[in-house]
Amino acid sequence: MLSSFQKKAAGCMIALGVLATVCFSGCAVTPLDFETTTSTQRRFAGFTTAANELIEIQAERPTGGWVTLKRTTTGDTALPAYGGIRYFYWLTEADIPKEFWLNYGFFEDAYYHLAKVRILDSSGNVLYSYRDEVSSTELLNENPIGLWNEKGNQRDYIRIWLKSSVANPF
Repeated sequence: MLSSFQKKAAGCMIALGVLATVCFSGCAVTPLDFETTTSTQRRFAGFTTAANELIEIQAERPTGGWVTLKRTTTGDTALPAYGGIRYFYWLTEADIPKEFWLNYGFFEDAYYHLAKVRILDSSGNVLYSYRDEVSSTELLNENPIGLWNEKGNQRDYIRIWLKSSVANPF
């Protein structure tokens, strides 16, 4: 029978293993969680550890269900990073259609709509994102686990805001 200390230690090791897998397999650096803009057009960018890997940008309907909006691939030139990790960059833009935005109403000076998006790699794994901006120097030179613990978005999706001067900006 395991003691409570042994159970907690085992749980911590599993959590660290999952976190290491997330941090070392890739990430999305933009958009940030809770980023606000005035356009439904968004820039998506990040890194994975595989060259020419298929990346999917998905949005969630307010009623449920994820839908792929765009596909792109990583480049074939590696960037050397912390601990010998090699990252491959990807970048694309996608328009998030009207049906993915939830109307939050008028606050102070504008109308706000919220959409949830996520980014998947070729294995269907979520590429986790950040809540605070991450520079390329940080991304390539710092321990990815520490960096994600400091600035990472804990959810497996990104919440983005659309701010508009009109009730229906679509």
